[in-house]
Amino acid sequence: MSSVHAADLPDPTWPETWPRTADEIHVFDIQGDVLLKLVRHPEADNSSACSSVGRDGKPQVEEVFDEAPGTTVELPDSKPSTPPTDERPGTAAQEPDENALRDDVSVHSDDSASSVDILTDVHMRVSSKHLILASPTFRSMLGPNFEEGQRLRIEGSTDIALGDDDPDAFEILLNIVHGLTRRVPRSVSLDMLTKLAVLVNYYQMHEAVELFSDTWIDTLVKEGLPQSYGPEAVCWLLITWVFHKPLEFRSVSRVIELGCDENLEDDFDEGLPIPPPIICK
Repeated sequence: MSSVHAADLPDPTWPETWPRTADEIHVFDIQGDVLLKLVRHPEADNSSACSSVGRDGKPQVEEVFDEAPGTTVELPDSKPSTPPTDERPGTAAQEPDENALRDDVSVHSDDSASSVDILTDVHMRVSSKHLILASPTFRSMLGPNFEEGQRLRIEGSTDIALGDDDPDAFEILLNIVHGLTRRVPRSVSLDMLTKLAVLVNYYQMHEAVELFSDTWIDTLVKEGLPQSYGPEAVCWLLITWVFHKPLEFRSVSRVIELGCDENLEDDFDEGLPIPPPIICK
């Protein structure tokens, strides 16, 4: 697999401390001061989010359903929200091994990986101001209490490793956050919407994506909600919970209630990050 080199794409604004090569480099702001580092897992292309996402340590949402999750985005001068416990914030800065630049669109390697054992490094150059406005979680990560935020203030740039977050779903969210709305799909699959719901919940981007999430959900609802218990019903339970769709939530939860067995809680634990209060109701 070939890699994309930042040095091959002249840009005097590319921080010297950032990796200079990657398999994919996406630039959402050519003067961005944050480099998000993700990994693409080839095997994920052949698996359904309805049965796989939520297994990588993403914390479960803690709100009760009667409260709209994250419907208000705080301003930067507000008291920062503490992000859910995770290994990401405050991780040590990774030494520049070699990674990334790009201009205005995605740069992909020329070779398509044929081996499922090959992981793809995906780096995204973004604006800290946009992240902070859209996400209380990123506001905390980039604040004075975490190493990433301290590095941003001292060096003027920083990088954050985001582990197993889905790169394609994250790209959609970052296009929304950066106002690149022509790049945002007007419809998505149930699988992709499930991945988006997991990220929106973790990064608390509910309000930032609301116009698009309403459109995505309305389009899929027209195709019909699941009428029997299965992976799709579980996906819909998460989606309607995260995006606060009470009518659809009640419909789907009723289907699951009538069709599930005594192993329901185990199914949810192994699948999506559905809060325990929902499963126990």
